[in-house]
Amino acid sequence: MKVSLNWIKDYVDLPQDMDLTRLAYDLTMSTVEVEGAEDLARRFDHMLVGRIVEVCPHPNADKLQICRTDIGGGDIRDIVCGGTNVRPGMKVAVAAPGAMRASRWRSRRPSSGASRATA
Repeated sequence: MKVSLNWIKDYVDLPQDMDLTRLAYDLTMSTVEVEGAEDLARRFDHMLVGRIVEVCPHPNADKLQICRTDIGGGDIRDIVCGGTNVRPGMKVAVAAPGAMRASRWRSRRPSSGASRATA
């Protein structure tokens, strides 16, 4: 059975500094065996919200566009996109290098100077 940590917190006052591994150990020693614990927030490591600054046609492909995207911290990336509905000012999800997607495929930095990410 899977149980949400938020559900446990509704019924038990947990110390602020208690990590998931320690909680699983304490539960196993005092009540029930915990077979595993997964921090779902880790699935979103390296996932960012970007704001499209400019949309330009791709120089080598008719059906692609290059979106200049502000991903925060003054970092603007050129992201190749096949979407036809992108526009400046739009907020988009960006998978930065190292991000894990649902298929467990890890995004990586391409060998060229351009950055590739999903938007």
